[in-house]
Amino acid sequence: MNITPIIDKCNEFFQLKLSEDYFNIVYLKDRKEIDKYYGSKTASRLIWFTNKKDTVYILDKENFETESDKKYIPRDYETTIKHEIVHLCFRHKTWAGRPIWLNEWLAIYLSGKLEYRHPNILKFSEFLSFYYEGGKSVYNESWLIVKLLIEKFWTETFKNLIEKIKLLNFKQKDFEFLFKEIYWFDINYENINKYL
Repeated sequence: MNITPIIDKCNEFFQLKLSEDYFNIVYLKDRKEIDKYYGSKTASRLIWFTNKKDTVYILDKENFETESDKKYIPRDYETTIKHEIVHLCFRHKTWAGRPIWLNEWLAIYLSGKLEYRHPNILKFSEFLSFYYEGGKSVYNESWLIVKLLIEKFWTETFKNLIEKIKLLNFKQKDFEFLFKEIYWFDINYENINKYL
């Protein structure tokens, strides 16, 4: 798979200068190999992960359906690799990868997954609870908040937020203060819901 386009996109968005040589993609042949690289026994739903620095580990497409509980879909497989590369770039830029909701949905936004993920959101009520940890429902709302922050408030403002995250102590309160400094309003559901 050619990863140059997603690296170029990340370099432009995050203002990085990473090359294809910086990243490693390790294709794992079976569950036993996944467990070995992950460092513990894994469930069949775990088919990819990163080392949080420079490597994406993913179950080889040849054994995808026999070694996992997922169906192999070529577009999803390639988009997942792109998604994980965006996570690595976000971590490289911010030094922490937090907030999780921002990290997850920026990865969806830049990797192209947004093109086929459009849950119907009537109001925000969950994404702020995913600052330190992820969870299944982190994906429900965060895609729209990132899209909103980029498209309604200018990409450059959003990039300014990303640029300054690395200056924080990785605490949620610090991020909330930074957000208000850049966007001029508190990040809470009442304020964000006004823009839906």
